[in-house]
Amino acid sequence: MIVSAQCDLRYAPFTDLELQRTTTGTDWLSQDELASWRTFRSDVRRNTFLAGRILAKRLLRAQHCTSWFTAPSQISIYSNDVSSGVRPYIKLGENRLGYSLSISHTSNAVLVGGTNRNGVSVGVDLVEMRSLSAGFERSWLTDAEIALLRQNEDNMTVADIWAMKEAVYKAVHTGESFAPRNVEICLQPEGVTVFYQGEDISDHCKVRVWRFRGQIAAVATFQRHHKLPKSYLDNHDALITLSKSPDPRSLSRNQS
Repeated sequence: MIVSAQCDLRYAPFTDLELQRTTTGTDWLSQDELASWRTFRSDVRRNTFLAGRILAKRLLRAQHCTSWFTAPSQISIYSNDVSSGVRPYIKLGENRLGYSLSISHTSNAVLVGGTNRNGVSVGVDLVEMRSLSAGFERSWLTDAEIALLRQNEDNMTVADIWAMKEAVYKAVHTGESFAPRNVEICLQPEGVTVFYQGEDISDHCKVRVWRFRGQIAAVATFQRHHKLPKSYLDNHDALITLSKSPDPRSLSRNQS
């Protein structure tokens, strides 16, 4: 049985996931995932692939989307690295789960977000907190976003806006490729206003951003049929509250 749940988030540094242990790949990956994982020549690519799937499968278990008795290797997460317009999807055996999943990583940490709430899709992005060039800013930010940066130089960076744009795209797209200037982030007194392809979608899309551990994390949720309540992301206020346990750290206030 799949139990309805709001968007939930998990974050973990790679050091918490035992990626170098000999059996980690076979313990966590399905046969299809193993076949893909073994084709990667780069250790970085192998680590990011494995880390994302470990944390995503722990999230699925925490949200009761799979049984505690289900071996991680029975769950397959499929994605198309060639096309950014294809969302990950999940199969348990031959059955595809009705679940929206998003995975993002830096070179040493991973963030996953997901929900099986009907009609809601999720997008997450994790980026390193670093300066991006003026050329990058001019190429990928809109004039309104550049003006927003100038007005908020003390508490907002290009990387903050970029992370939000990526998260919104992942949540909203319907198969089209990522065009950064098609996503526009604006700050209003009542919160963040989101435009996609020129349309204000703020009634249906909520986005939040946090900074912690030298990284920036953004999450967006998009309701395709109904308006999202203003408080929909309130359960993520505790994103930077990190557990002391050895397991990957939960970033949600709703602990499982």
